[in-house]
Amino acid sequence: MGGVQHSTFNLLKDLDSVLWQSIVLCPKQGQLTELLRAEGIEFRILRFPNMKSTSIWIRGISRIPNPLAWLYNLVVLCVSVRRVVHALYEHRADLLLTKGMQSHVIGGAAAKRAGIPCVWHVQDLLSERMCRINVAFATYLARRYAHAIIADGEAIRQQYPPDIQSRTTVVLNGVDTNVFTPGCAAEIRNELHIPDTAVVLGHVARITPWKGQMHVLQAYFRIADACPQLHLLYVGDALFDSDAYYRRLRTRAEASPYTDRIHFAGYRDDLPDMLRAIDIAAYTSLEKDTSPLALLSAMAAALPVVAYDIQGVREVLSHEENGILIRNGDIDALAEALKQLALDGEVRNLYAAAARNTALARFDTAQYVQQCEQVLLTVVLAGIGAATGVA
Repeated sequence: MGGVQHSTFNLLKDLDSVLWQSIVLCPKQGQLTELLRAEGIEFRILRFPNMKSTSIWIRGISRIPNPLAWLYNLVVLCVSVRRVVHALYEHRADLLLTKGMQSHVIGGAAAKRAGIPCVWHVQDLLSERMCRINVAFATYLARRYAHAIIADGEAIRQQYPPDIQSRTTVVLNGVDTNVFTPGCAAEIRNELHIPDTAVVLGHVARITPWKGQMHVLQAYFRIADACPQLHLLYVGDALFDSDAYYRRLRTRAEASPYTDRIHFAGYRDDLPDMLRAIDIAAYTSLEKDTSPLALLSAMAAALPVVAYDIQGVREVLSHEENGILIRNGDIDALAEALKQLALDGEVRNLYAAAARNTALARFDTAQYVQQCEQVLLTVVLAGIGAATGVA
């Protein structure tokens, strides 16, 4: 379960059941399908052939295009579109909501063939490398397939040209503020061998370089002697190709004089309790994050947050109002801000209360669902009006 899966579940479990009957098309069983089953939300496993990488490594130092993979992927795409079309007909779908670029392509083409509208829910910034070829490709597809786009950050909307921006609605993510609440989780600290008297600095994210875990470790090394009660807790695991980075992170931590104060919890499905075991949250994404759920969850749990100042975070945090924003990549400034919070309980409490109040006022799932639902309903009604000739 990543942010996309969690936001999907948050939306579906609270949609108005009088207006909507949701059916989720999933590629395989997993934690998401378990949650859907427990909530009574219908899902269907729709398996697709795996696509292949469109480039190959030469001696591990350079990439060259792989035309055979392009041809293979084209066949996979056609097969996948046909399977989705059949599912849409079978379930008499009125609207398709897609998440992730592969789903936008397959789902958009399938919805067009099935004669129903498609809404893209875009939750990642596109890479602008190689002369923005990915942005150009996504723009072409959006013009062809997307009746509307829900973007979870203004930075995403701004990547598209004006004609696409006009049908893009920014809906920042939401979290369940009845689940993510302030409190103390002594049992978690006991499990991780963290003293009750410790001040715990937590970093919650997938372990990958752009999430900035190494920056937090370097900042911690700089203040550990001045803050002897400060412990560092990483929550998250490596995915995809980040195993080597995770190993480097752990090696550096274990080689330091502070190894008994640095803890790795791995992937956890009890995040509300994990956050209650933390006193300070560091959010150090170096790029592309937009209204990240880990950050919103920390705020809902009333944690004072120190974060790098990137656009997606700036939409959530206001410097020295409900958190502390640090110039992106400035490890010295990060260390100083963390030191201030570690040593001053009153300042921690002020930021904690402000973070919780912001989450309640702006980022509860009820508001998130309502805004998404309005976009979906507008698209459906527009389709009905076009079909009946009613404006």
